[in-house]
Amino acid sequence: MNYNREDSLNFLLTKVIKLRRKKLHTLLSEIDMHPGQHAILYLLWEEDGQTQKALCTKVMIKPSSTTVVLQRMEKNGLVTREMDLEDKRISRVYLTDKGKAIKPMVDQTLKTMEEKCYKDFNEKDLEAFKSFLKRIEKNLEDE
Repeated sequence: MNYNREDSLNFLLTKVIKLRRKKLHTLLSEIDMHPGQHAILYLLWEEDGQTQKALCTKVMIKPSSTTVVLQRMEKNGLVTREMDLEDKRISRVYLTDKGKAIKPMVDQTLKTMEEKCYKDFNEKDLEAFKSFLKRIEKNLEDE
């Protein structure tokens, strides 16, 4: 089998990710959010008061990038950062009332994004696609 760049998994995934990121950026900007903020918000909606380091690890971005995202979120009134009471070297991130209240808008934005991505998929196709992606993920994690 010859290698065809445009049919390669790497090329197709990269292209889809870039297109998705561009569309998501547009949708998030409509609710005055920047890329990356929604991922941190979802983690905090699940468990408020996580450490900055834990958030950085879970969203898989560099500590410096996490700091920039959190600074922007603080400026927009979505989160506050406070020193841990037991260890002053640790910074904990908490949702503000505004950060809690924005959840329905973020949910709707991401639902719109999902619907756009999967509009021509039936349930069987979607389940197969997710299964394939999970298998690829497992293959890459096993190495």
